[in-house]
Amino acid sequence: MQLLARLSEDRRLATLLVFLQHLERSATDDALDVFDAFMSKLTLTGLGRRKKERLRTLKDLDQAALRLRTVARVLLDSGVSPAGIREADFALVDARTLEVAIDTVEALANEDDDPAVEVLVGAYATVRRFLPAMLAGIALEGTPGAQPLLDAWQFLGRLEAGGRGKPRWADAPGRSYPEGGCGGSSPGPGKWIFRHTPCVSWTVCSTH
Repeated sequence: MQLLARLSEDRRLATLLVFLQHLERSATDDALDVFDAFMSKLTLTGLGRRKKERLRTLKDLDQAALRLRTVARVLLDSGVSPAGIREADFALVDARTLEVAIDTVEALANEDDDPAVEVLVGAYATVRRFLPAMLAGIALEGTPGAQPLLDAWQFLGRLEAGGRGKPRWADAPGRSYPEGGCGGSSPGPGKWIFRHTPCVSWTVCSTH
């Protein structure tokens, strides 16, 4: 403080400005490191829970797949006439059992290549607790290759800010991360926010 007091006013203000800028960058890095550790733990915990759930339901999924296999084989059997396929299928698997098998596959099968995506989508409520503060307090910058991610981060920030500047869902970025991230999907009031909010957050902490 004594050295600072000896400086001229201009140099003192410049020194304080540089110090505050350094402090801001350091605090931002610390916040992102904590964010990274939290998201990693959240993902690992979710993957472990998902693995247990998948093992528990594997028998149901296998039974449903076997029933659908039986129906598919009839469909591919050249010895069964097109007019008789439906009757032949129902002779092997009744309509109600087939409906249950389809519902089981839809409920248990995962379309995402990366299971972390499903885990993150389920973590929306958790991420939502602290994300508004991060969106308001941290301004991200990056290379042109990171622009899709930055667009998504900024969109979430405007969404949280509300007011007259609140964006429309039609303006939501269609693809929010680089290749290999959480993937893209069409914007929509429910689908975008639940799928992309945690995925954007994860990609931010994995690329910072």
